[in-house]
Amino acid sequence: MEQQFKGKTALIVGGSSGIGKETTKQLLQQGASPARFTMLTVA
Repeated sequence: MEQQFKGKTALIVGGSSGIGKETTKQLLQQGASPARFTMLTVA
């Protein structure tokens, strides 16, 4: 697979599950350094 994101950083919100988790996996395979964040709502 081509490393088109090698040396790049990707900010992923909601990267711990669902689409965000799969996006993280794909970006890792393409050479990116993902930074994952989960937003919490406090009432």
